[in-house]
Amino acid sequence: MSKVISFIKQHWRWFIILGGIILIILVIFLLISQSQESDNEIPPESNSSNQSDDSSDNKKIDDWQLDIKSSTPSAEASDSLTSTTAESLGFSTGGAKDINNFRQNIENGYLPIPTDISHEGLFYEYFFETDFEESDTCEQLFCPTYETAVSTDPFSNKNEHFLAVGLNSDLEIDSFQRKKLNLVLALDISGSMSSPFDKYYYNGRLLADQETRPDTRSKLEIASHALINLLNHLDDDDRLGIILFDHNVYQAKPIRLVEETDINALKGHLRELQAGGGTNMEAGYRQASQLLTEFSDAEQDEYENRIIFLTDAMPNIGALNNNDLANLIADNARQNIYTSFIGLGIDANSQLIETLSRTKGANHYFIHDSNEFIRRLNEGFDYMVTPLVFDLQLNLKSPGYKIKAVYGSPEADLSTGQLMKVNTLFPSLRINDQTRGGLVLLHLEKISDSTLIDLDISYKDRLGKHFKHSTKIDFPDSKTPYYSNLGIRKGIALARYVNVLRDWLAYQNNAQKYNIELHKHCKKPIDYRQCGIPVVSNADLGIWERTSKTLILDKKYQTIMLQLQNYLNTELSLIGDDQLQIEIDLLGKIIKATQH
Repeated sequence: MSKVISFIKQHWRWFIILGGIILIILVIFLLISQSQESDNEIPPESNSSNQSDDSSDNKKIDDWQLDIKSSTPSAEASDSLTSTTAESLGFSTGGAKDINNFRQNIENGYLPIPTDISHEGLFYEYFFETDFEESDTCEQLFCPTYETAVSTDPFSNKNEHFLAVGLNSDLEIDSFQRKKLNLVLALDISGSMSSPFDKYYYNGRLLADQETRPDTRSKLEIASHALINLLNHLDDDDRLGIILFDHNVYQAKPIRLVEETDINALKGHLRELQAGGGTNMEAGYRQASQLLTEFSDAEQDEYENRIIFLTDAMPNIGALNNNDLANLIADNARQNIYTSFIGLGIDANSQLIETLSRTKGANHYFIHDSNEFIRRLNEGFDYMVTPLVFDLQLNLKSPGYKIKAVYGSPEADLSTGQLMKVNTLFPSLRINDQTRGGLVLLHLEKISDSTLIDLDISYKDRLGKHFKHSTKIDFPDSKTPYYSNLGIRKGIALARYVNVLRDWLAYQNNAQKYNIELHKHCKKPIDYRQCGIPVVSNADLGIWERTSKTLILDKKYQTIMLQLQNYLNTELSLIGDDQLQIEIDLLGKIIKATQH
C-alpha cells in the first residue's frame, strides 16, 4: 500500500492530466448525444402569440410585396404597460380622441385652425365624475346618469343651464375582451410625409429651433414606428393586411392570419419605407376596403372589421370633396367595416379628418409624440377598435327647456332643440369613479318656468339589438349658481374654453371663410360682456393642403384671453384637477403672441 501511495506522489501531475482528458472526452460525448436527440425531436405546436420567437419565424410567411430601398431605421420604444390600474369601464364618444394638433401648433408658434380643437377631443383628455356606482341597478350595456348645473358665464355674468349625460356601462374590465380583428393598415407615403412633425410641408416653414427640437424624424418614420408598435397588440387569430398610397396605391401585404405572418420581417419592411409623390387618399381607402370586403358578413359577436388609416390628410389627387370621401367611409360602416384615422404632423388637416371621423364606428387621433401614442396603444388599443354602442339618441321633452348646443359629441351639429345624437360609443377607462371622456354636455335654453324634463334614450348594440329607457328630471329652479357634481362643472369649464378659442381662431383666420352662427346683435369680435361666450359651429375651410400662419393674438382678444385664464384658475382651485393647468399655461403662450 505504501508503494502505491509513493508511486502516486511521484507521478501526481500525470494523474491530473489523464483525469482532465477523460473529463473532456465525457463532455464532448454528452454534447454530441444531446444534439442528435434535438435533431430527431419534432417540436410541439404552440398557441403562443409571442411574435419575436426566432425558432418559429422560419415557419412563417414574409408576404411583403414591395421592393423598397432602405432608409434610416427608427428606434422602437418600450412596450411596457402603463402602471395605471383601471377599476372598470365606461364609455366615450367616437370622433376626436385628443387636441394634439392644436397644442403642437401653439407650442411651435403657428396659428391653428378652428377644427384643430374640438369639445370631444379635449373631453377625452380628462376624467369625469358621473355619480355612477357599480352597485346601481343597471341591466343594460349603456347606463346613463344625469347631472344638472346653473353656471354663470364668466364674461356676461348671466346664468346658464346645463345637463350632463354620464356615459356609464355595466362592463367589468376583467371580463372585457375585444373581438378578433380583420385589420387593414393604410399608410400615406406621399411626399408631404417626408417633412418633420413640426414643419409645414407646403411652405417649408420651421419656427422651432432646429437644435432644440425633440424629434427630427419625418412623419413617415414616426408613422412606421407607431405601426411597428401597433403590431405588438395583435393576436395570432387576428388577420392583417397593409396598403400604401401616394399618387398611386400599392398592396404591400395581403390580408393573412397573424400566426402565419413573419412579424419580425414585416417590421423590417416598415422601417424601409420612403416618401414621395402626390396624395390620393381615395385610392388608398378604396383598396383597403377591398381587402376587407370578403369579411363584411363576419359574425359581429366574434369579429371586428377595421381600417386604421394613417395620413397627414392633404389629398391633391382623386376624390377631393369631403362628402365623397365621407360617403366611402359611411358605405363601409353599413357593411360593418369601421375606420380609425391617425393624423400625422403639425400640418395635418384636422378639418378633413374631423369630417370623416363623424361616421358610425369611426374615431381619430393625432400623433406628435410617438412615445405618447405608444402609451395610448398600451393603455387602450382594444378599446380603440371596439365600438359597442351605436345610434345613441336622447330625446328631451320639456315645456321649460330646449337644447341650445351639445358639447362632447362629433355629431353635435345634428342635434336639435329636442334631440341629441351620438353615432358611436367606445369603451373607456374608469378610474377612481371617473371615466375618461365619459360625458356629453347639453347647453339648455330656459323657455318657461317649468322645471320638468322627460328624457327618452334609445340605442343599438353591435348586433343591432335595440334598447330604450326613459327617465324624468326635475331641474332645480335655482337663481344662484350650483353644480350637482364636479364632473359637470369641469365639463362646463372645458366647453367654454373650447368655444372662446374656436371663436378667436375663426376671427384670426379670416372670419368670412367660416360658416359660423353668431348672435346677430353682436359685432365681431363679439362683445363677450354683452353676449357671453358664443356657441360656435364647425368651420368649413375646403382647403386640404395646409400652409402655416404665424401665431398671433389680435389685441381685441387680449382681455378676453386674460379673463378666460383667470376663470380657469378659479375653476382649477374649486374642481381640484391639476390637469387644467395645461390649458392655463397654453393660454399664457397665446397671450404672449398679442399683436401690438
